[in-house]
Amino acid sequence: MTNELNIEASPWPTEAIIPFLKAQGHTVVRTPEGWWYDHYRGAHLFIPLPLQRSPPAVASEAESVFRDAKAAWWLRCAGAPSPNQDSSFRWILKRPYDLTTLSSNIRHNVRRGLARTVTRPMTFREVVQLGAEAHGDTIRRHGGKPHGLGVELELDECGAFEAWGAFVGDELAAFAVTVIMDDWAHFLVVRSTDKHMKLYPNNALLFYVCQQLLQRNYVSTICRGFRSVKAPAGLENYNKSMGFVPEPIDESILLRPPLGLLINRFTCAAAKPILHLLGQQGIARVLAAVTK
Repeated sequence: MTNELNIEASPWPTEAIIPFLKAQGHTVVRTPEGWWYDHYRGAHLFIPLPLQRSPPAVASEAESVFRDAKAAWWLRCAGAPSPNQDSSFRWILKRPYDLTTLSSNIRHNVRRGLARTVTRPMTFREVVQLGAEAHGDTIRRHGGKPHGLGVELELDECGAFEAWGAFVGDELAAFAVTVIMDDWAHFLVVRSTDKHMKLYPNNALLFYVCQQLLQRNYVSTICRGFRSVKAPAGLENYNKSMGFVPEPIDESILLRPPLGLLINRFTCAAAKPILHLLGQQGIARVLAAVTK
C-alpha cells in the first residue's frame, strides 16, 4: 500500500497496472487512443482504461477493440454530455473534503460511525477470510443473489488496489476496495453487514477512505462510478450526502456489429413500455444508451 503523502506524480500510471491485469486473466487490448479491458472476466463487456478515460469518439476505437478482442460483445464508456439528450452522470469527489463539507446530520452519522468502529486498511487475504457476510447482505439488499466475493487474494500483489475495513470488535462490519489509475481513485466494491447498520459503518468507512486518498498529493479525484441501473434509489442520495457530486456524462454502449442487427431503436422502443411496467427504468436507460 502506498502511504507517501508528498508524491506529486502518481506511482500507479495505467501502464503499470496493465501487466497485472493480464496476469490475472483479463483481456486487454490497445488502440491508438488508449486501452480497453474486460472489467468482469467472462461477461463480454469491455470498458476503457484508465477507468476515468472518456473517449472523444468511441466509434473510431470500436473497430479495433472488436477486431482484437474476440470476447468483446459490447463496449461501455462515458463521454462529454451531448446537448438536448438525457445525460447520465458519474459520482466524483475532489478537495477540500472534511467534516465541515458535510451536512450537520451526516457529520453526526460519520462521527457516530467513527466512534463505534475501527477503520483501517486491510489486506485482501483478510477480505477473503472475513468479507462473506458483508458481501452477501449487500447483494441481497440490492435485490440480487450472492455468488462469489469478487475479491481475490492476488490483489495483494498490486499496490494500486487497496482494501479498507470498518470493524466492530473482531467482526468486519463494512469493507471497500479501491484502485488508483493515474491521478484518479475509483471505488470498485463497497459492502456492509445488516446487523451493524445502526452503527453507521458505511458512513465511517467512506469518509475515512476518502480522507486517506485525498491526503495523497497525486490523487486529484475520487469516483464512485456511474449512475446505477439497478441499485436502490437511496444510494444516489447517500452518495450526495457524503459529498460526492454528479458529473454529467454521455453514457454509450456499442455492440459488436452482428448484435447490433438484433438490438436497434425499433426493437428497443417496443420493449420499453414493458420494461417500465416492470419497474426496470434502469434497463430502459441502458437501451437508450445502446440506441443513440
